[in-house]
Amino acid sequence: MKKVIAIALTAVMLVVLAVSASAIQEHAEGKTTNFWRDDKTNVPHSFDTLFVDGVSQMDLKWAVDGSAAKVVNDHPLVVGENVQKTIAFRGWVGISQDKYAGVTVSEVGYYTNDSEASYKKSGNLIDAEDAVKAAGGEFRFESLEINVEGLTAPTLFTIVVKGSDGKLYPFGEFSVNGDFTGAETPAETDAEAEKPATVTAALSVDAAKLYELFTTSNGVNTLEAELKDGYVAFIPGGDDPFFGFAEPLNPGVDAKYAVVKYRLTSEGERTIDFYVKIAEPHARAAVETDGQWHYVIVDLSSTFPEDMATLWDGTVARLDPLSGNGISGTEIDIASIDFFTSEADANAFANGSAQPSQPSEPTNPSTADASVIAIAAVAVVALAGVVVAKKVGK
Repeated sequence: MKKVIAIALTAVMLVVLAVSASAIQEHAEGKTTNFWRDDKTNVPHSFDTLFVDGVSQMDLKWAVDGSAAKVVNDHPLVVGENVQKTIAFRGWVGISQDKYAGVTVSEVGYYTNDSEASYKKSGNLIDAEDAVKAAGGEFRFESLEINVEGLTAPTLFTIVVKGSDGKLYPFGEFSVNGDFTGAETPAETDAEAEKPATVTAALSVDAAKLYELFTTSNGVNTLEAELKDGYVAFIPGGDDPFFGFAEPLNPGVDAKYAVVKYRLTSEGERTIDFYVKIAEPHARAAVETDGQWHYVIVDLSSTFPEDMATLWDGTVARLDPLSGNGISGTEIDIASIDFFTSEADANAFANGSAQPSQPSEPTNPSTADASVIAIAAVAVVALAGVVVAKKVGK
């Protein structure tokens, strides 16, 4: 009898492992363009409103408010046709206390193409009213936004809540550009196979390097900076904050797409500006002001003012972390800047379907860094043969 029970338990475990190997859920009619939802026994929730490129389902004349998942079913989303850049949702969410007692909602977000490693936080959490709490919700969420700009292949998006235990709990899933067929491929067991696709950045500047560029600047105007945990906090002291690079960054003339990871809480129109020379013209991109982490792509060959000829030659001489009226005292956080030669690669990195591989260093290390390099070399030798599975954070 014990042997029979052991065999049964083993079979159940294998089934559980087989199911958990793929986040692709049972979609209506087997089509991933049809919105799958948790039956609310794991994650009580509601998808109330769909926004396509910032326009609500009501203003699109697709439906009245409510039942956003059904709206996706009725209007399969195709990039370049009925959506260009972003898809967003408004609703509420909780975690079942009957099944996961003590686990609370930490944040909401999504991952791409069945890979939890590509998880991105997205959306603002707002305290829910009593009626929502009575239905099992803990928070309302606003602007749970997914960047789809530049996607051409069928792409699967799994919407999740991140619990206080650090685990991801899926509660919605759909694909754009047709049905995603990745589920037909046998699941990989190697941790490396779980990582998202990689793209090659011509140049990557992380927070530590960005702060070093600031502290070694050849000229700072009304700007302060502080290196924090994984990002640099820039605080303007006036309306024209900038700093120049002692040696211009040199990603190369083909690497004209800069992808900036940033966070800003503000009001009004704000931009991040890159100067290829110290003076005009410059390249700029408008940024979000909702206090969440975002990526923005800046085409460095595109000029502002628009009537001036481009001076792009593959180098960047100056960075204005924040531009706009009345920005004095407004903090903007910048975590990284990556330069790509392909707009498609820049978009893939920005929307979370790829990550950079082996980017080059912005400049050669100074002699003061020699001891750090030596220590790092010893650490690499000590860790040889160890595979580290790295989750995407922040």
